[in-house]
Amino acid sequence: MTDPDASVTRHGKGCSKLRYKTHRAVDSRREVVDTHGLTPVALKTKT
Repeated sequence: MTDPDASVTRHGKGCSKLRYKTHRAVDSRREVVDTHGLTPVALKTKT
């Protein structure tokens, strides 16, 4: 069974795995994560 929203990716010479990109917004004054999210690896995101 696989997750249809995950994307197959490989880091370096390692094996391929189903993965997501993780996104976090950090409150720099309090140094805590205040929001987070996941997107498929294949989805292009702005940086």
